[in-house]
Amino acid sequence: MEYAKMLAILGSPGSGKTTTAIKLACALTAQKKNVIVVHCDPFTPVIPTLLPAGTAHDTSLGSLLTAPGVTQETILKACIPAGKNKYLGLLGYRAGENLMHYPKVTHDRAVELFVSLRHLADYVLIDCASILEADPASLVAAEVADGMLKIGTADLKGISYFQSHSQMLMDSRYQHGQHRMAVGNLKVGQDWEAVAGQYGGIDYFLPYTAELEKQGNEMALFEPLRSAEGVHYQMGIDRIRVDMFVSMEEKTKKKNNLKEKIKRTVAWMDKEKIRKSADGEENEFPVIIGKEDQEKSKITMGQGDSIPQKTTTYQKDRGLLEAADDIALNKEERAGEELPGKKQKKKKEKDTKDFHFPFSKSHGEF
Repeated sequence: MEYAKMLAILGSPGSGKTTTAIKLACALTAQKKNVIVVHCDPFTPVIPTLLPAGTAHDTSLGSLLTAPGVTQETILKACIPAGKNKYLGLLGYRAGENLMHYPKVTHDRAVELFVSLRHLADYVLIDCASILEADPASLVAAEVADGMLKIGTADLKGISYFQSHSQMLMDSRYQHGQHRMAVGNLKVGQDWEAVAGQYGGIDYFLPYTAELEKQGNEMALFEPLRSAEGVHYQMGIDRIRVDMFVSMEEKTKKKNNLKEKIKRTVAWMDKEKIRKSADGEENEFPVIIGKEDQEKSKITMGQGDSIPQKTTTYQKDRGLLEAADDIALNKEERAGEELPGKKQKKKKEKDTKDFHFPFSKSHGEF
C-alpha cells in the first residue's frame, strides 16, 4: 500500500487491537517519529487501563469532539504523555465516561478534529471502537484515514464479527483497497490456514504472548518485550510498520545512498591505483576475474594451449568494481565506519528532537 500518515485500527473484541496500536506507536517513536494515538472507544475507555490512576487527564476526547471550535492548542493540551516516551501522546475518554456524558458528536466536528491531528504529528493511529457503527468518531476515522488495519481472531467469533462488517467496509468511503488483515492473539494449535481462508487472506500474524498479557495487566504496555515469544510478536509489528509507514521515497533514498557509497569507493580505489603506479608500488588490490572469463580460460587450456591467459584491462576494471561492491556492502553493515584511508570519527551529536509540542505533567505548558 502507499505511504500512510493516518491509520485506522479496527478489530473484533479480544483481538488485541489496542495493544497493537500501542506497540506499533512505540515502534514508530523508536525511529524518532512523533505519534498520537487516539482511542475512540466511548463504551470502554482505554486510557484508565494504560496509565496509572493518578495520571492527569484534564480534557477528554468527548470534549474535543463536541467543542464549538477545535484548535491545535486545545488538542495539544488534551494529549497525555505516555510515560517517559517524549514522542508519544494519547487521546481518549476518561474513566467513567461514555457518549451520554456529551452532546451528540457530529460528522463535521469529527472530521475537523482528525484533519487538525494530521498537522500535529508525523503519524496518527486511531484505535476504533469494535462497535464501529455506534461510534461516530470511529466511522469518520475509517473514512479519513489513509489505510486500515483490520485485526481478527482465529475463532468463530472473530470470523463472525468481520462477516457482519465486511459489506459495510466494502463501501468506497472506506478505501477498501488500502485495508490490510491481521490475526491477533494467535495461539498454538489454532488452524491459521483455515482462518486465512475465512478472512480471504491474511497479511500479518500476531501470536499470543504471555509476556504481553502480563504487561497489559500491569499497565506496562509501553515497555519493550524481552521474551522469545515477545520477539516473534515484535517481528509482526515491525512488518506492519515497514509495510504501512515506510514510504517508497525512503526506500529509494536508501538504495541511492548505497549506490553513491559504491561510486565513492570506486573513485577512491582508482586514485590509489594511479598514485601507487606513479610511485612504483605494487597494486595490492585483488584482480577478480568473472566466472565466464574463468570458464573460458579453463576451456582454452584444456585444448592444449600452453599460453596462459592474460588478464585484460576490462577484466581488471570488472574485478575492481566487484571488489568495490563487496567493500561498500560490508561498510553498510558496519555502521559508523568511514572509507579506507580516512580516520574514523565518533559521532557525539546528541539528538535533541522532541515532540512538536513539549508534553508536561501540568498539561498546557508550552
